Formats: sequence, structure tokens, C-alpha cells
Amino acid sequence: MLVALKHQHLTESVLKNINALTGPATLALSVINRLESKKLLGHACGQEKIVPAIAVGIDAVHGKTVLLIRVKKITAGKVI
Repeated sequence: MLVALKHQHLTESVLKNINALTGPATLALSVINRLESKKLLGHACGQEKIVPAIAVGIDAVHGKTVLLIRVKKITAGKVI
């Protein structure tokens, strides 16, 4: 399952829906960029089902300047 929404939209009702969609073979990959979201998602579907991931090369806003980085990717999996 790919979870892609803003952290503030990760509400109790959304977490209940995620829980209802989670089966025994489900894995969850979150592209939400706040660490607390991974914990909330883990409580909803099981921490063991969370695939570690990090977004690399994301755009950022600094004041009124938008910093664009050309290389964008999501790296997923455990660090060895």
C-alpha cells in the first residue's frame, strides 16, 4: 500500500480506513515526510508492515525561494 498525503490529513478516520485495508500480506510504503507519520501508520497497520523509505532530491521552499533539485527518487528497504 502506498500512503501519500499530507501529515495533517492522517486523521483517526484515515488511519481506521488504512487498518481496514491492511491484510496479512500487506506492506505499507509511506511518502509522508514527517517521522511521526510512520509511527501513526505503524499503529494502524502494524509496525512490521512498514517498509522503510526516504525521499531523495525533493523540492524545498526557503523563504520566498523554491529550490528545485532535478534528481528525485524514493529509496525503500532496510539499510544493511
